[in-house]
Amino acid sequence: MKQLSKKKLLAALIWIVFCLVSAEFIVRLTLPKFTKIEHKYGWTTCNDECTKTRLIINNSNHEYNITNNFFNHGFKRWDNINSNKTKILILGDSFTEMYTVPNGKEWYSYFEKEFNSIELFVYGCNGFGTIQEYLVLDDYFDIIKPDIILLQFYSSDFSDNLYEFERALYPKINAFRPYLEDGKIIYKQPVIFSSARQISWIVDYLLGIYDKWRLDYNKNHNISPYLEVDQTDLTNYKNKSFFKTLIIINMIINRTKPAPVYFFSADSFTELENDLCAQSGLKCIKGVGELIENKSEQGYHLTPKNDLIHWNELGNELVGKYLSDYFKVHEILK
Repeated sequence: MKQLSKKKLLAALIWIVFCLVSAEFIVRLTLPKFTKIEHKYGWTTCNDECTKTRLIINNSNHEYNITNNFFNHGFKRWDNINSNKTKILILGDSFTEMYTVPNGKEWYSYFEKEFNSIELFVYGCNGFGTIQEYLVLDDYFDIIKPDIILLQFYSSDFSDNLYEFERALYPKINAFRPYLEDGKIIYKQPVIFSSARQISWIVDYLLGIYDKWRLDYNKNHNISPYLEVDQTDLTNYKNKSFFKTLIIINMIINRTKPAPVYFFSADSFTELENDLCAQSGLKCIKGVGELIENKSEQGYHLTPKNDLIHWNELGNELVGKYLSDYFKVHEILK
């Protein structure tokens, strides 16, 4: 009797394994891999010239589409590389991609309006961290040969630059991202069961659906992943991410010498940003995030209704004029 039970158990196990293997085989034949390393940078908005359209809802509840054009190599601006004019390379994340306003209304368009003696090269991509911006810089610095580099920062860049920090904030992002570890750039996916996802496409697909559900749930219920991290761990992550970011910033500075690297943050400076400026060779422009914060407190609507983070046309105008005035007053650009 026991012998029969063991045979039934073994047969059941074999059947389960057969079903799982068959299902995995079918999934691999019929579905693309849910997550994989898409690009050297982790991901891009465009690999080359393209057009993207996004729905915007303004504060009067008016809905309209915003169209963004991207040019050579996915840059938002790609001017004349053979020009004798001052070449400015701007790198950043979604605040530089700036998909909430059309071309010609972004904050850096005010450089074009104010200065006739410049050529502009702009690369920004939603979700980018500093190491991704370094990779773009490394690929195109010798082609563009910029005279000035302007690095747009955001406070989330600290967590973007440290795998353990980003993993603790799950479900922040489920894509592969490059990280700097032990002096080398490696690719990791800051999600739960990341190793199992690479072995099984079924696991990857099902967990990918769960990732999206968790992201939507957190967004709809205003749940901040930072609040779910132990405060002691959060402090340690912030400290480690600061030093990681400092290393990457110094890589950028060393790669661009003798061209200066200017730096501003799209949100208000904290002690971390101040320390970053003090301990690196960055030329820091303070006040952009504070300007937006102050104007918002005065009642100005500076973001679309369906995107409460990125600036609308008025927000871009305020930032663009603030930055172009800085470069003009300090006689950096004429």
